[in-house]
Amino acid sequence: MRTKMVLAMVAVATATVLVPATASSANPVATTGNPVGAASQAQAQSPLRAPVRAATVGGARAAIAAATTRPSGVNPTDNVYCTQNDNIYSADSYEYVSAEMLDTGNSYGMLRARGDAPGPWEAFEICNDMTAGYYYIISQDNGLVVTGERTFTGSTYGELRARSTSVGAWEKFSQVCNSDHTVSFIQQDGGMVVSAEMTYTGGNYAMLRARSTSIGPWEKFYTDYSDC
Repeated sequence: MRTKMVLAMVAVATATVLVPATASSANPVATTGNPVGAASQAQAQSPLRAPVRAATVGGARAAIAAATTRPSGVNPTDNVYCTQNDNIYSADSYEYVSAEMLDTGNSYGMLRARGDAPGPWEAFEICNDMTAGYYYIISQDNGLVVTGERTFTGSTYGELRARSTSVGAWEKFSQVCNSDHTVSFIQQDGGMVVSAEMTYTGGNYAMLRARSTSIGPWEKFYTDYSDC
């Protein structure tokens, strides 16, 4: 039986925002977005909340526990709980989110929903600062915090990358529980919803970007330890 965080559930339109009991609710977002593709329609008919393959991570599940180490920028007295060896995967394609460690320059650590199976690049630590009211995500492969690149432009605006050594405005996210038991991520700085860009091709296929104003199939994800 999963260990559950103590969370206040705040109704927002047809979604529910997960926030700490001491925090205020996140910005509401609409539940319309990108059109549902054939794969999404088939998955929507499935009675499963999540793919069976996500039941284990490397043969074992890690428990939710108090954070033992904290990046710079996280108040050392805050009440922070984290899940380790957590997987994130697209509800649209059922592909795992990978942090691209071999990419270079501004693409280093890019998050893409393109993995067929969980491995080191697909393992994340998802932390809930219950005192301050935000989540942050760490790649367990390089130990760096996921950032939404607000200064990038064009098709890479809001690109998510595992590249920061500290938690600042760009590294803080809210989580939304959707009515279909998926989870969506909202970058708190700017209020944009994270999307997996399914029409991108090549090395940018399924890039994660904080760029949407609404929640559709591309903005819905599963995680191994979500309470949604």
